[in-house]
Amino acid sequence: MCLPSALKPLSLFFSLLQVNNGYVIIDDFWPAEYAQAMRDAILALHKVDGLAPNRVSLATSAGPLVLTKPHVFEADMHDKTAQALCPLFADFLDNADAFQTALAQRLPALKLVPAGRQSRTVKLQFNEGGGAFPWHYDNPSRPNARRLTILTYLNPDWAPGDGGELELLPFLGEPTRIEPRMNRVLLFLADELLHKVIPAVQRRMVFTLWLDGEATNTDDVVHLKVKHLNPDAIPLLTGSPLQRSVSRAVYSDLYEESLRACFGADSADLRKALALHRAHVKALLQNQALADFVAELKSRRPF
Repeated sequence: MCLPSALKPLSLFFSLLQVNNGYVIIDDFWPAEYAQAMRDAILALHKVDGLAPNRVSLATSAGPLVLTKPHVFEADMHDKTAQALCPLFADFLDNADAFQTALAQRLPALKLVPAGRQSRTVKLQFNEGGGAFPWHYDNPSRPNARRLTILTYLNPDWAPGDGGELELLPFLGEPTRIEPRMNRVLLFLADELLHKVIPAVQRRMVFTLWLDGEATNTDDVVHLKVKHLNPDAIPLLTGSPLQRSVSRAVYSDLYEESLRACFGADSADLRKALALHRAHVKALLQNQALADFVAELKSRRPF
């Protein structure tokens, strides 16, 4: 089954990205038979052990630190083995130029790369048994080029209590929890929207398409400067990737809570993740002006 060439008109939805805290939900996005085929493809891949445990490599002064998220399995469709085992998603990766170009044209402010296989990433994911993700940005900083995240949920029997919801947290705003229902598509800004995944008690399947930007992680959104350390700059932070510079300090307690939910109450990887997080926050707060600004930001959190 090939990538559908005709999709419902999208321009009305895309405009919401600018007014809805950087995200938009579109239900029944794909033709029903295509959505079912995507779900079947992920299940088939799971049955032949074609999904690998999710591992993240973090840079530390002692070298790379590799952490494994329990009960989270995935496949990167740039991988040749995954392509051979899952031709439907291999076709999606190869033939998504028209879809990508349409998005770039309808969202000119995002400056998306308009086409090209290397400017997009497709990952398949299967969670169960408590699989979760801690708070993070899909584009944490350089050299990552992701600008737009597009999730497709593939869970026809999902019900409240099953877990696996995505929680979005606009900077200094109120959180929003998104239910992972069948054929629900969620678009959000990869470098501006903090989010986490609630532990999945039941099976949760999703595939993600990331699209790169042509002007992602420029100096003006990567480097926090003295001029930003005052209340007048707060509106800029709430709508800019600059917020990533202080997010861990402003939401330190929430980060720790989500790390425990992801890695387990007492595990070696949890201890490593907490130590790395706390070291990052401690280093940030050694600058007194920055520490004072973080305190001001924390006072403006609604919860």
